[in-house]
Amino acid sequence: QSQSIITSKPETTTHPLKIYPNPVYGILTIDYGENRYDMVRIISAEGKTVLEEKAVFPVQQLDFSSLSKGVFLIEFTSTGGRRQLIKIIK
Repeated sequence: QSQSIITSKPETTTHPLKIYPNPVYGILTIDYGENRYDMVRIISAEGKTVLEEKAVFPVQQLDFSSLSKGVFLIEFTSTGGRRQLIKIIK
């Protein structure tokens, strides 16, 4: 008689950030959902940081009105080393 052992990996669920509107003209809204980040940073196409602040949960708004038109990256980081980049157009 043979025995079988069944193992499974815990299922990981990802909850995407909701970021709108994109393209943005004034205020960008970030809905973190269940995501937890410590810092949020806006990076220009030239690689310069144009805004950096603490992440505010559950919803945060960033003002893009003073930024010139172009492509930006929003970088979300956590103290645990987790990092996410999202492209935004103004």
